[in-house]
Amino acid sequence: MIEIASRVYIEDRYPGPVLGLAVLARGIVLIDAPPCPDAAQTWQHAIRAMNGGFPDRILVLLDHHPDRTLGASIVNGTIVVHEATAQWFHQHASYFRPTTEKRGEAWETCPTLQSPQWPRPHVAFTDHLSLYLGDTPVYVHHRPGPAPGASWLEIPHLRVLFVGDAVVLKEPPFLAEADLEAWIQALDTMLEQYGHYFIVSGREGLIEPEQDIPRMRQRLEEWHQQLTAWGKEKQPWSKVSKHVEKWLTVWEPASERQAQMFRQRLLYGVGSYYRRRLLTPKRRGRRTKGSG
Repeated sequence: MIEIASRVYIEDRYPGPVLGLAVLARGIVLIDAPPCPDAAQTWQHAIRAMNGGFPDRILVLLDHHPDRTLGASIVNGTIVVHEATAQWFHQHASYFRPTTEKRGEAWETCPTLQSPQWPRPHVAFTDHLSLYLGDTPVYVHHRPGPAPGASWLEIPHLRVLFVGDAVVLKEPPFLAEADLEAWIQALDTMLEQYGHYFIVSGREGLIEPEQDIPRMRQRLEEWHQQLTAWGKEKQPWSKVSKHVEKWLTVWEPASERQAQMFRQRLLYGVGSYYRRRLLTPKRRGRRTKGSG
């Protein structure tokens, strides 16, 4: 674990997201969980060593992605999510069913994964939530973009902000359920309001706000413009995918396996986004008798 502020730690040794742990006056706050069962057990033991006998343990899941939620039931704690994330869990079966299609997600690398149970949140919020485990609050903010229920966790008195998948530069971001316009707006808010904070990316750890946030914004803006143009032309995904593959030159994978994962993630994510937001006709409400 790396201490990034007084009693605030990040852990990046496990497959999946960069984890967070904040030891406060009357309890601990955890950010996300490892997807692999063995890693989640190891993380659970590390948490116990840091807990200091505090009875309160809160686990904040920054969206519903399986990379950060599959191990939540092992890690334990009062689970806090945005209401869109809670609704997503409610709409899916109790147990995670792995797909045969490779999507370039971290959980696919787990040596064992025996249909783990999806977490059942204890607390869901709408816009903002204040957590009091000491004299100063910790805030959870809804910041959609990477996912409908994407959230940030802020520790204001230490100027620390965990932003999940909002800033991902060293590998393809997850785009399947993204809203690129909302994502760009969230990045503007991040730079304007939190540029002086210690900002933790859920995939890369500490970032350089003044450099990395504008780079991420520019990348999303370029993708959004290109995809929107192709969508207006009604170009089929089979044609668009060949253009999208050229985006892979942005990243430098460390191995052939990682290169394959990057390709799978990008094509699955952009393909899902393109078909869902740009090719699917918007449904209009049905007219009823007597309506104007």
